[in-house]
Amino acid sequence: MSFLTGAFRPKSHDARRALRLALMLPLALAAAALADPAVLGERFPDPDDAMRLVQIRDLLASGNWFDMAPPRLDPPQVMPTHWSRLTDVPLAALMLLTTPILGAVWAEKAALLLWPPMLFIPFVLVAARIARRLGGPAAMPGAVLLGASVTLVWQFFPGRIDHHAAQAVVASAALAFALERESVAAARLSGVMTGLALAMGLETAAVLGVVGLFFASDLIMRPNLRRSVAAYAVSASVTLVAAYVATTRPAHYLMSGCDGPTGTLILAALLAMASLYATSHVAPRLPPAGRAPFVVAAGLLAAAVALWLEPNCARGLAGAVDVAAKPEWLLDTSELVPLSRRFTDSPVGAVLMAALPLLGLAGAAIAALAGPRRRRAALEAGICLLVLSVIGSMAVRGIFLAAVVALGPIAAGVTMLLRRRGPSATPLAVRSMIAATAICFATYAAGLNAAGPTDAAERATPKVAAPAGGTSAAPSEGIADRKAEIGAAASPAPPPETAKAQAGCVAKADFRGLADLPRGLVIAPIWSGPYVLAWTHHDVMSSPHHRFKRGNDFAEAAMNGTVDGARSAMRERKIDYVVLCRDTPATGPFLAALKATPPEWLERVNGPGDELLVFRVVRAD
Repeated sequence: MSFLTGAFRPKSHDARRALRLALMLPLALAAAALADPAVLGERFPDPDDAMRLVQIRDLLASGNWFDMAPPRLDPPQVMPTHWSRLTDVPLAALMLLTTPILGAVWAEKAALLLWPPMLFIPFVLVAARIARRLGGPAAMPGAVLLGASVTLVWQFFPGRIDHHAAQAVVASAALAFALERESVAAARLSGVMTGLALAMGLETAAVLGVVGLFFASDLIMRPNLRRSVAAYAVSASVTLVAAYVATTRPAHYLMSGCDGPTGTLILAALLAMASLYATSHVAPRLPPAGRAPFVVAAGLLAAAVALWLEPNCARGLAGAVDVAAKPEWLLDTSELVPLSRRFTDSPVGAVLMAALPLLGLAGAAIAALAGPRRRRAALEAGICLLVLSVIGSMAVRGIFLAAVVALGPIAAGVTMLLRRRGPSATPLAVRSMIAATAICFATYAAGLNAAGPTDAAERATPKVAAPAGGTSAAPSEGIADRKAEIGAAASPAPPPETAKAQAGCVAKADFRGLADLPRGLVIAPIWSGPYVLAWTHHDVMSSPHHRFKRGNDFAEAAMNGTVDGARSAMRERKIDYVVLCRDTPATGPFLAALKATPPEWLERVNGPGDELLVFRVVRAD
């Protein structure tokens, strides 16, 4: 609880106002979800959310904490996901605590409803802490309100249980405490958050790298902070090792890879922290002219050893995937496409995605010019924003993190501008809240405009399943549906040509016919795999996650190939059912035949009006 209340000064009226807002906004999110019962475990915004629920169900059923391999995905292959068990803990705990009261089914629904809005509370409080550092207590309520911007709020809507929001909270907390590293306690907390974020995954590595550089720069320009630097390095190392050991099977401690907290990357991170700790004891004793070369040399040595340990990681988080062999679905994953492509496909949505980072850069500049007291923190926040914006221009996943970091600088900049206008009968914090609300309404208006259908063909498409890390859009049948449409415009959503190739059914109701059939092995378009696992008891061949290459390659080749080739492949792997959504485009001869005249070795086994087409493979036994 100290982490939440520590963002505020107990005697500050502005802080109490911000805290009340932080507690009210999640209630509004949950209330909006209740207007559409489909959100309560009946439909997920993204395939990653469905896969996360499957992973938690497997944990609760087996009790095997270290087993991260989905047993029903491409059996008998045993391949762990690249996700961390840390993000499963709160959801699994909520389900365990409420099951005796609500029963297993409703306990799961309650966890899906409550956890994302609950996570919204520390998220906006971290933003308020950054705003206070840059613009004073009056900026805090405005930062909380800005958290409800359309670019961000979709990550905290009920049912959105993927790891992105949790990672953003922890990484932004590492930055928030780093901006206050004159205090050894704040530096230590920044290290704890850095260690947790690294143990949860590498998507926030850019923020954490910038934080580490801030501490390293202190050894050159502010050697009197060497105790803070040492505290950061030690706490980050201890937290990282503890979290890694607690969530990793001992046999996998030295597992290699670039897509998560693998053994070689953990060693590289520990090496960097050890280098920082050692440098904090040596650099302050050197003459000023010798500090910079020493710190730079130590950093280069750590980077060189890290690349020696895992050379493939120079190509990015998916460095272990052969660039020449990357499948089309991975290249078109919405969170990995460059922002320029989004500008081409949806200019309004792209501008909306870039709005908060740009406003954040402007706010950081205003705060830096307001006076020397907050200049360093404002400049550092601006540097972090600039780095994330550059990364986001190359892969839009970075835009979400940039928008997260931007909240504090925007609120601080607005507060500084209002303060310059002189005293007013209306308190400064209230005026800042009004300005923040205006920004939120502007983003919602732009999002509604961008989410609207642009032609008759789009109006005729009832569902679009987004890739991992994106969102899905559906008709406007309720508040949650409209939220999903807004999120599709403001968040990393697939471009039109990709979305059409990924059309599919995502709701539980679509899979009821398949769920009633005896258990078997299912082959489906790759984006449908997590929904088959979540809504049925069947096994499935593929899922839009890069580690499951064998099953994904098989499914892609079979579904997009010839009829004879599909028949041979499915008999070899003993496929029981073939499923696809009615709206799935025919990207090959086999899919075209399924939608027109199915071959004689396939038997349609569900109703003619169902959205999901389900075929049983007829074997000549």
